[in-house]
Amino acid sequence: MSAKYELLADDTIKVVGETLFRIKSLVDFERKTGEIINKGDLGGYISKESNLSQSGNAWVSGDAMVHGDALVTGDALVTGMAEVSGSVRISGDVEISGDAKIIGDVEISGFAKISGDSVVSNQSDFIVFKHWFKDIYFTYTKSNKMWSVDVYYDSGWMVVEYLEKIERDEEFSDYFAAYVELVEKMEELDKEYSN
Repeated sequence: MSAKYELLADDTIKVVGETLFRIKSLVDFERKTGEIINKGDLGGYISKESNLSQSGNAWVSGDAMVHGDALVTGDALVTGMAEVSGSVRISGDVEISGDAKIIGDVEISGFAKISGDSVVSNQSDFIVFKHWFKDIYFTYTKSNKMWSVDVYYDSGWMVVEYLEKIERDEEFSDYFAAYVELVEKMEELDKEYSN
């Protein structure tokens, strides 16, 4: 298997005493979202090759950081200023973006989209709902009470970033309202039983 990327020894940063290396693509490849990574494109930062699979279309971009024993595989993307560390496993079509922090011993797979200033340190910090018969995924993160929606159209995947779009679209609004109601009830029960 040929290498998909290399670590750049002359472009490093220090995070909690650990040296992270910027990555550089050695091949052209296309992610499921249609995003094309060209040979020579710079990516984000990782501490070692075991943080990012050399196979598949997983990628770390922008100033995102993956370190410790964390691993990104499949078609997953860590981007923006996101940080993934500890023993985290990110796989499938997961996208971690913004200033999100995924730390500790967490496994995130499938179609989760975690963004903003979310902090996920265990499995109960997020939940993903899938529409019964359509390719629509709703991800909720508890730390910042943020929703992300991922929709597959014939033209490909699209992340719906603004809830107003969802609420105006009849196709999504009833399902989304049901998921919101369920999560609100679950949070009420958490408060009730934690007292």
